[in-house]
Formats: sequence, structure tokens, C-alpha cells
Amino acid sequence: MQYRSRTKQESKMLKPTLLTPARQSSQVTLFLYGESGVQKTTWASKILGSGLNVVVLDGDNSSHIYNQIDPKQKERLYFFDLIDKGGKAERNTDTTPSTMANFLMRVKDKKEFKYDLTQRREVAIPSKDSETIIWKPKDILTHDTVLIIDSWTAFVSSLVLRFYNAHDYDGYASMVKDKQDMKLTQEHYQWCGAQALCFAAAVKTLGCHVICIGHDDKVHTTDKVTREITSTKTALLGVSRPNAHNTTKEFHDFFYMHRVRGVPYVQTAPKGDVQTQSRTTVIPPGDYDAQKELTVLKLFEKHNALPKDGREVKPLTFA
Repeated sequence: MQYRSRTKQESKMLKPTLLTPARQSSQVTLFLYGESGVQKTTWASKILGSGLNVVVLDGDNSSHIYNQIDPKQKERLYFFDLIDKGGKAERNTDTTPSTMANFLMRVKDKKEFKYDLTQRREVAIPSKDSETIIWKPKDILTHDTVLIIDSWTAFVSSLVLRFYNAHDYDGYASMVKDKQDMKLTQEHYQWCGAQALCFAAAVKTLGCHVICIGHDDKVHTTDKVTREITSTKTALLGVSRPNAHNTTKEFHDFFYMHRVRGVPYVQTAPKGDVQTQSRTTVIPPGDYDAQKELTVLKLFEKHNALPKDGREVKPLTFA
């Protein structure tokens, strides 16, 4: 049997587009980042139109966006307010205000736990005066569930708060202003970075779809002599710049949302100074209109992740 290389015309015909089938993947793990106000959360919330169960772990006060969702679609919405209230707490981890970090790290463990929605913390024995849910990974973290983490920025900030409380240290005040305790600062970066990467590495093993929302950071390169800025890159805002770079490697897709003449666009490939990447061939490299060309529903459809043949997804229970 003789083999021959493809002609340019054949290669062009085989090039994937949004209009032609591409390699399918059953799980969606997407990291979507960009500036504040470009409608990242609004874009992600449209997944409620898929018929899948949507669990929102909110640390960025995005409830007003989900309040605008169609009442019928809200039946599939399970919204958890994990906003850190700030302030200093006792060293006992049961009373620390780092709500989002504590919750996400328990989700990572994939073990059942009880969570008091009133006291906003994990409990061993539910209180009669509080509303308590039971987080059951086997029932919740399935291919019928989309887990939306909003946002990675809030999660990282919560990790910082958790670290400083564990060291009986006023982290919110000291992290920015107090440069004297450099050893503690170095430990903070190491510990928080390790925790963040640990969660990111577990995302693909959770068993559900994951959409993580983050914010961008402008990384400047300066001349060593003149100290003038020679170049600027747009990257993910995380514990540190190297840590943020390693975090994105744990997701199938790492996309950037920005505006073009007021319209939100999703950039799926590196372009100019913007960092993105995709470990699948589901979405070809490009810059897509987020409202028409690449909606979250189209993304899930290309991943073959939507319910098929009219199948109705069973609602979640937390009792």
C-alpha cells in the first residue's frame, strides 16, 4: 500500500470550523477571564437554557445577574452565596470568614459534608434554627451538572484570608501595607499557590462540567537600566503570575473575553499580548462574537455535553 501526503486543498477542507464537526469531548472545563464588566458571568449564566443543573459558587456578588433568569430556568439553579465578609476571626477553622476557600476545598475532596447556609460554614450537627444542606458529590458532581465558580479572584483572596487567620495575622491590612514580615509574606505565596493549584488540578476529576470565571492582569516587562516598560502582556490574575500560568494548564480551555466596539467577544487563541490556550480541537482558534458565534450553549454543543434525545435531567437534592 502506498501513502501520500495531503494536498493543500485537502488540508484546507479538513480544517475545523464552528460550522463543521470537530473532535468531541464529554466534559467541559473552561476558564474564562477578562476585565470586569465584559459580561463573563452573563455569558456563563446562559447555560441555564441547556436543561442541565447549574450550581453557582458565588464569591463576587453576582446574584443580581441570576435574578434576571427566566423563572422556568431557575428551577435548575442552585446558588450558594460564598462571599467573604472580611474581618479577623479566631484561629478555629470553624469560625474563619474565609467562606469561599473553605467550601471549594471541601468540594475538591469529593466527600460528603454538611453546610449551614445561615452560619455559612461546615457543621457536624445541623442546628434546628438554621438551614443546612448536605453536599453529596456522587449525586451533585455528575455530567448533568455545571459548576460555575465566580470567581477565581475571590477564591484566591479567600485563600489569603484563610492563611492569615491561621497565623493570627491581620492579613487584609498587612498584606498590602506591612512589608516588614517578609518571611510570612513568602510563606503566604507558597501556601496559597499550592492550595490554588491543588484545586485546579482536581477540576478534571470532579466528574461535572466546570466554568471558572477570572479577571485579567497586566504584566509589564521593564528595561533593567531605564526601568521603562518595554512590553505588556494580558494574563490571568492569580496568587502570583507563575502560579496563574500553571493554573490555566489544568483546564481544557482557557479563553479571554473582551469588547469590540461594545460587543463582547471570546478569544480562543493567543493574539497580540493576550494569553489563551485550548487543549481540545472543539473550538478552532479565533475571536468570536459571544452573543452570536460562540455562546456557552454552542460551546457545550460542540463538546457533546448537552442532554440528548429530549432527556430530562433529574433535579438536584441537598437533603
